[in-house]
Amino acid sequence: MDLGCVVLLIRSAASGLALAALRTAAAMPLLRLHLGVVLALLAKLPYGRFAHGAYRVAALLRWAIERRQPPRNRLAEGA
Repeated sequence: MDLGCVVLLIRSAASGLALAALRTAAAMPLLRLHLGVVLALLAKLPYGRFAHGAYRVAALLRWAIERRQPPRNRLAEGA
């Protein structure tokens, strides 16, 4: 399953680089191929090893926000 995701990543990068290099009207069929590969990659992403990436980013954001908050224990409040 992870090999399929890596293959899709490589194909997406290769087709994107080819599109950037050509940039002509003749390359428009390649655009369809590239968009198809990107859509397949996005459809497969939640089922592979890379699924935890979004959760990790969310956890890091929450940690950064909580770190800036003042402490919420009773000793800090003076009670």
